[in-house]
Amino acid sequence: RETSSDNEVVFMLATEDTRPQLSDLMCGLEKRGRSSGGVVGAVASSVTTLHKPKLFIAQWSGNEWAKYDKLTSGVVGLALKGNIALQTVLARSCVPVGPMFEVKEANKREIMSLKMAPFHSDDPVASSVTSSPLEQLDAVLKALPTDQSYSLKRELLVGMVPESPSVLSKAGASSIFDSAQFYSQKPIAFDPMTGSITVSCLPEPLQTNSESESPQAESGQTFQFCVRDTPTARQDLQEASESLRSMLQNIKDDQSTANDDHPLAVLMFGSMERGNKVFRYQSWESRQMYQSIKDTGFAASLPLAGLFSSGAFTNRLSTASSKEGATTAAVLEADTLYVLLSEQSSKPVPSAGSVVREEKQAVLKISDILTAVEKRMFDDSEDGVIVTKRDPESAHPVRVASMDYFIPEKIPQPSNFLESLVWDREKEVDKMRERFQLARALALAKAAAGKFPSRDLNKILRDIKLRNKLLSAGGVETPPLMIEVLRASVNNGKLTRYLDTSTNDGYAAYSQFPGDCAAAVEASDFAVNIAAIGCNVDSGTFRGQYEDLEVIKKRTKTLPVFCNDFVVYAYQLFNAKSSGADAVKLMCSVLSVQEVSYLVKIGRAIGDLMCVAVVSSKSQLLELLAPGAVPGLQAVSISSRNMRLWKVDPRKAERILSDPQVQQAIAEKRKENPDFLVFQEAFADKEELAVAQKNGVDAVFLGEELLVGGEDGRGIVKAIQEWLL
Repeated sequence: RETSSDNEVVFMLATEDTRPQLSDLMCGLEKRGRSSGGVVGAVASSVTTLHKPKLFIAQWSGNEWAKYDKLTSGVVGLALKGNIALQTVLARSCVPVGPMFEVKEANKREIMSLKMAPFHSDDPVASSVTSSPLEQLDAVLKALPTDQSYSLKRELLVGMVPESPSVLSKAGASSIFDSAQFYSQKPIAFDPMTGSITVSCLPEPLQTNSESESPQAESGQTFQFCVRDTPTARQDLQEASESLRSMLQNIKDDQSTANDDHPLAVLMFGSMERGNKVFRYQSWESRQMYQSIKDTGFAASLPLAGLFSSGAFTNRLSTASSKEGATTAAVLEADTLYVLLSEQSSKPVPSAGSVVREEKQAVLKISDILTAVEKRMFDDSEDGVIVTKRDPESAHPVRVASMDYFIPEKIPQPSNFLESLVWDREKEVDKMRERFQLARALALAKAAAGKFPSRDLNKILRDIKLRNKLLSAGGVETPPLMIEVLRASVNNGKLTRYLDTSTNDGYAAYSQFPGDCAAAVEASDFAVNIAAIGCNVDSGTFRGQYEDLEVIKKRTKTLPVFCNDFVVYAYQLFNAKSSGADAVKLMCSVLSVQEVSYLVKIGRAIGDLMCVAVVSSKSQLLELLAPGAVPGLQAVSISSRNMRLWKVDPRKAERILSDPQVQQAIAEKRKENPDFLVFQEAFADKEELAVAQKNGVDAVFLGEELLVGGEDGRGIVKAIQEWLL
């Protein structure tokens, strides 16, 4: 039909086979003036791989639906005509991997050859070599550690931007993400004969004079391999939620000034590639959207809708790096798109990009503090064991000739964030047990006493307490600190400069980072208040390894070394002991009291490996300290962390320690064993350290807290100094 002067917002649902033509369709609608208000939509998905997604269209006639059609191909569209404004907010879920590449040869959407950006290599020969995308991908995979290489193979995404690498470099862009037109997508085809990669759509809007021409890849554009990343997804989701909240608040402020503008609806286009796979919890994104709307007072009056799809698409894309009024045709296969429909205002509305930029100036890293809503919805005050053991036989792959297949519907989904972390760790340990047999690990653990003499944590704590008592003179002193060295964390970011293993220098920095930190801490002015130092050996989220323990042990002289791990097998205790650990953490949210008791016995048997039981609720602590429950237990650590979400619940440990039943149980345990230790971990601010000291804890753990703001160049010594009282 003919267009009018009113804005037209077009909403579409597309089938999978039309994905390659969506960019053409959006650009064509825009050129013909059929989408003056913008286009949004999604690619239909199915909950099972055994059925092809379908669309349906029907017309209401009288009091019943008529002209009902079911489609397995094509596009269904709906034009919303009127004084409508469309704003979008994008939340990404990936990080770039390896160098940026320049497209040298392309055939429409098929990328034929790439050349490494010259500023990524000191070798002029390497940067001048042009080869196929699959050859470049193989080089990137070989330069990565085994775990990261495995992740890239499973979670490969690619991105392109119309600017060349040299243009991005001159503009001061630190990565491909700084381009307004970058977005990630899954490759739709690989050609093993030519080594080419075909993408479903291109980031550049139609810039041709002919209405029949379609966007196509051109020489000089920038290409980047990417991998799905949970911390990035959580950070971008928080920024997107803040952006949506700010846009709604602006409209609310306009209403207070006698402006008739009001929001019409909010839509969320979630990706099937996110959800539990990224956030490890059901309905996480929709809850964030609802909370943003609730905070602005529109929850009761604003219609909400959403869907999970195989990819959202839009030609009005606003991101943290987009400019005012930026337009692009994009299919967002691994990202989430928020859409705000409101009345067209004569007053300019701040773009989502400007809102997010202001937020980034105020917050360096995503906060891991539990919100009031999360605390109410995910209360864990009475939790016991919340992790079920992974069933290794579920969704077992079936081998047919040279192909493996399995039924995705049989794959179990974790019920909380901790469970997802433990399942991932369990799979890693299973692979280790296949390569390094249990009997050999046990033999090395028993022989570790000769290689790594034990260091007495109790003696060091007694010396620190005596010194602090003599010097404090009645003032508030910092309790003894137990420092955990981390390269990455779930919520507080990561030290990317220590994660690049693509070069020899990068791998050397990666390997020596824990030892350098430990040596710096032991040589610092506050070393007299350090009781122990350790690391997390989880190679997935925390990017650690057992070798880190050995490096720390060799680089320190007197400090005991502790191992933090998601322990599910005694095998992990053997590896920790043989790597030089003097203590290891056991999580009571993962292990039952009987399992903790068994592992404590194992720790004593292999050479006095101290087991520290970590509890996060009153019920866990009382069950653990019950008479005869865990004979020989030497230490317990009370955590303020909400284990379901892996976020800090401020003052939670204080509430547990101040409970009369808990105080009585600890007193009886110390009467039974005078050397019994009580630790505390997971702090929201350093004022909690003073409270911990008054509550009589023997020492406190600092780990993820030290990563906040870690990308600004400060070292671990400076980070610890900020927490000293």
